[in-house]
Amino acid sequence: MKTLHFAIITGVGISIIIVATILIFFTPAYRTNQQNLISQSQTNASVIKLTVYGLNDAYLVGQRINFNINTTSTECSRPHVILTSESGSNVWTNRPDAMFCDIISSSWPTSWHWRLDRGDLGVLQINKTGTYHITISFLGKTIEREFSVISSSDCHGKNISKNQNGSLMVLLMNPNSTATICTTYQFDSSWGSYPNKAIYKGGMAHFGFSLGPKFNVTAIPSLLNMTNASKGDTFSVMYKISSATDSKGIYDYSIPWDVCEQYPLAVGYDASELKKSDFPLEVLLGRTCPNSIFHVTSNTIISDMNFTEVITTGQ
Repeated sequence: MKTLHFAIITGVGISIIIVATILIFFTPAYRTNQQNLISQSQTNASVIKLTVYGLNDAYLVGQRINFNINTTSTECSRPHVILTSESGSNVWTNRPDAMFCDIISSSWPTSWHWRLDRGDLGVLQINKTGTYHITISFLGKTIEREFSVISSSDCHGKNISKNQNGSLMVLLMNPNSTATICTTYQFDSSWGSYPNKAIYKGGMAHFGFSLGPKFNVTAIPSLLNMTNASKGDTFSVMYKISSATDSKGIYDYSIPWDVCEQYPLAVGYDASELKKSDFPLEVLLGRTCPNSIFHVTSNTIISDMNFTEVITTGQ
């Protein structure tokens, strides 16, 4: 009888130990403590990967800054994001949450996808204009970028008229000058329902145009991540056009308007000097283009530019 009691007690004790071991092993805290199960000295640096996409060159004050981070490694670890101002002071760091990894069922190396627009690492918004430096690091890999934060109030100035039947609007600027124009766009469709996604690789829109070697044209932002866009959303792009001293001439295309049209640009000319014969037929008639996801609602001259109307009938 004593032997039977001893066997029962022994069996119960062993069962308790086994159950306790299983519970401890599979708790999140235990899994978290195992994140360095493969030590850094054993980690193959070639499997560690860090990529960033969807980060724009510029944002508006108060706009939520959305971009994506992909990581691959043999460790359970989060990327680290630090944002600094022009003076070098820290403005924002990602949320330092604990990371839980299932080291039993996961295959290693493993990839993770982080999206700031979902708040995976925190929510990033900046309420002050300026240029900011962002550093994304992950297990020895580092990516550094810069972006600008501009105010929507910067888009106040003289509005450029759109072409009317029988007339052509021509932009005017001087050689050796820098003109600034704010172009506001509006989405005609959400990204989810837009049928021609192949036009925009990776859901990114590119802004900017070339006027040749005698000009430097910049667009802020030059890239825009549209994957979260909704119909009716608006955004602005700041174009800066710098002309050389010998840039006098008439150029067929410059600042965009409507869906795919662009205003011609006359550099070093008075408005009274321009006439219909200065412009090719395709500029006078306009162009067709693929079904764009957005159109220009307004163009506002901020500085160092003007425009004039050239009559295109009866000449």
